[in-house]
Amino acid sequence: MPSRFAAKESVGYYATWTLGARLAEPLNISGWIFEATFERWAADPEAFTLEMAASDADQGFRIFNPVARQITCRILPATLAGISDTTGRFTMLADLLATPPGADRFFIADLELTIVRGPTA
Repeated sequence: MPSRFAAKESVGYYATWTLGARLAEPLNISGWIFEATFERWAADPEAFTLEMAASDADQGFRIFNPVARQITCRILPATLAGISDTTGRFTMLADLLATPPGADRFFIADLELTIVRGPTA
């Protein structure tokens, strides 16, 4: 899975990530819950949190293939456009956290999201 990725403000972000791709043993992530809060700095008032999405069109995480440890991550353009920043390019950081059924939440990865403003054409 990428720890660094970029999103164009006008189109958002959508990708499928494989968790623990280097693990030799199989791991089924069925029923796991994923969460990440993206912020430019600690206590950023414009931070946003991605949680589990209800559908493919919703913002958040969805389990794509539990046996292959694949999840999707979707960030809607409106979320990125709602962050006040006039630099044209800025970075937000997050910790990807996972909660397996009946277990405590734990850290999966550091995430670095670069947001690029401006038209797509």
